[in-house]
Amino acid sequence: MLIIQQNASSENVISTSERLSLFMKQPWVSEILEWTFLYDKQSILDGTSYNTTFFDTIGGVPYTEWKEQKVTSEQLISSVNSKFETWIDTLEDIKNNLGTWESSNEKTIIEREGIDFIIIWIQTAQSATAIELEKSAESPILNKQERDNLIQEVELGQTKLYGEKISENSEESAMSLELLCQKFSKDGKNLTPEQEERFLEIYDRLAHKTEERWEWSDFRAPDIRNFQKKVIIEHDFTKKVLDNIKGVKIPKEVYMQLWQGYIDAMGLHQKVVSNPNASSIYDGPNTLEIPDSKSYQEIDLTRVLSLMIHEIWAHYANQATSERSDFQIRWAKNIEKEEGLAIVLGHLFKGRKLADIKGARYAFPDILAGELLSKDERQDLVDLRWRMDRNSGDEGHKRDLRVMRGYPLDGPWAQRKDASYGRGMNKIVDLVIDRKCSIPDLYKGKFSLEDIVSWRLDSLISHENTVFPLLFPEMLLFMVGVGRSEFTHERFMNYMKEKYAGDIPDDTLNNVQVIRTFSKLKIFIRMWSEIEKHLPTSE
Repeated sequence: MLIIQQNASSENVISTSERLSLFMKQPWVSEILEWTFLYDKQSILDGTSYNTTFFDTIGGVPYTEWKEQKVTSEQLISSVNSKFETWIDTLEDIKNNLGTWESSNEKTIIEREGIDFIIIWIQTAQSATAIELEKSAESPILNKQERDNLIQEVELGQTKLYGEKISENSEESAMSLELLCQKFSKDGKNLTPEQEERFLEIYDRLAHKTEERWEWSDFRAPDIRNFQKKVIIEHDFTKKVLDNIKGVKIPKEVYMQLWQGYIDAMGLHQKVVSNPNASSIYDGPNTLEIPDSKSYQEIDLTRVLSLMIHEIWAHYANQATSERSDFQIRWAKNIEKEEGLAIVLGHLFKGRKLADIKGARYAFPDILAGELLSKDERQDLVDLRWRMDRNSGDEGHKRDLRVMRGYPLDGPWAQRKDASYGRGMNKIVDLVIDRKCSIPDLYKGKFSLEDIVSWRLDSLISHENTVFPLLFPEMLLFMVGVGRSEFTHERFMNYMKEKYAGDIPDDTLNNVQVIRTFSKLKIFIRMWSEIEKHLPTSE
């Protein structure tokens, strides 16, 4: 009798795991769980931003049909939310089946926690459905009470998923203002006199509102007109190479081939594709999606290598570890770890030390502005930050849509998913410096920093199933610096030990095999050959 029960239970576990895997691999599920909404390009030009993730991909109604009023708002909202309800019912059923199999088992507990987070994610998206559709409607869909109730529900979900508001954290508020000061001191010269005046006006307003928020403390906003930027020391050789390749552009078709080669060399399954509706690079579970916009037709070589680290070295390596260990969960608990790791690795790649990289990430000031300023002030700040990089066009508006995903455009509020990037970076720096974990510990899959530090994964994630990245980006950068003929394994490893001294132990680097097989070597040589074509010729 016991044997029969064990076999039946085992079959149930396999079936449940497969169901969870199939659910998580649906591309539209991933976009919702990443809080990565796409908006129809024409709708943006029309000034009626239409969320294609919700209403086309999930709802089945393209923008043209919505614009021609072939469906009512009530019908479209009901259609989308009914699918969200089906997703929740499916997940509850999967979770209940998991509970029938040794509910005290650590793997089951972690999966149940993950499913609970996914359900919160979907419920938050449900609350945002009518808000998102109203952005593209000719007249209001909701009355004030309905909007206020939905905003409150979205806020509750955001807090559970991504934490408190930036304006409720004095350290993050100060970091946000300091980042604006850094940007203005470096690139304010790219603004016209009128734009500069407007930027300073908005900064003063944001600084004042922040000081009001913390008036009971000794909080003081930095003086943007007399700002002194902290000098960050970078590894000499790395800095020299990066300086030498400034301005080296890599065409889209080439960098897509480079990224695909790196994915293939690591034995991963993702495909690099173009997405005409994407506004930024998106690391989906099965596809690495590149926008078709002008700003992505060619990008700097430094960014090509940095994104190789961010998207593949960090994100896809961890996804592979989870999949090999039969964990099918991608959930909010892992965002801080995933994005924080990717950013930390990007800083280390550029030759910086862990102790020097704490601070705000790009989204922090925009989120703070969304929480404290008016719609016009927030939108102007987002646009002026974009223009300080010598950019033009409507990208500033697209970036503001990102800030306000799930919320009405008038404010005062902002999505906090993008705050997870900087928060994760800062937490990882503290954990590694305090020796509560190491960089290699962060490759144990798509789990939270709390899971990593608690060591609850040690019995579940084997070393054999852990996917550690090939060092192709570092190898390519070093080869750019020394030339193909001077590249040797010994010289490269000495460079790595010097560059990462104090942040990654020598014994960890000694265990790294640069290239394990001839097939990977061939991929690396092809990648180098493509890059070499675009390097400036020596005089």
